[in-house]
Amino acid sequence: MRTIPRISRPSIVGFWRGDATKSLALLLGVTALTRAGLWLVFEPFMTKDSGAYPALASQLKSLDLSGYDGLRTPGYPLFLILTGDNPEVIWIAQMILGAATSIVVYYIVKVLTSGTRTALVAGLATSVSVNTALFEATSMTEIFTMFLVVSTVA
Repeated sequence: MRTIPRISRPSIVGFWRGDATKSLALLLGVTALTRAGLWLVFEPFMTKDSGAYPALASQLKSLDLSGYDGLRTPGYPLFLILTGDNPEVIWIAQMILGAATSIVVYYIVKVLTSGTRTALVAGLATSVSVNTALFEATSMTEIFTMFLVVSTVA
């Protein structure tokens, strides 16, 4: 009886072994240091667009969608409800999502290229991006959406 060779995708278990562990430790360390530095010199802020999200969060929380015009999707306002609509908690949650996005990018590149160094560079590029860091401090959908989109690829 012949056996058919099984083609398998790298598992998450193999992902955490060997050099990948050191690379991930470096990625998380750089991410944490970057975020800690920003936390010391920066503060969360809102933009002109930001105000619509807490308003919709309030409507969703009270289960009253009267006057809802559909301009904003409910995903991010639900996230705001989970964070208590506290600017510092939102920022911390978005920093966690940003760090998680860097790890997911690392994983995607590691699976696609089998290269730990390439994956590390991709993860670090995501992690230290000035745009990412600024959006993490802003009460807007960018970091939340980036995490969801990147995670769907993984």
